[in-house]
Amino acid sequence: MKAVSDELLAGLMNDMHEVAQAEILPRFRAITADAIRAKTAADDIVTDADIAAERVLSERLAARFPGIEIIGEEAVSDDASI
Repeated sequence: MKAVSDELLAGLMNDMHEVAQAEILPRFRAITADAIRAKTAADDIVTDADIAAERVLSERLAARFPGIEIIGEEAVSDDASI
């Protein structure tokens, strides 16, 4: 197995930072009830921020690693066949 380079790791960390800045922080302490939904049970919730962050992170991972299979928690909740 190939080791992860410092450059790649820094790029991935930067991706996470940028996605948090764009998708998570603007909604922090400003979320509305219509931006929260139950997934499998009343105490298993997902927010618009969760879905948006996963979508953008998945896009960035796919760009860095073409052909990679990405399985995200929120995507699986929407489509269990993934």
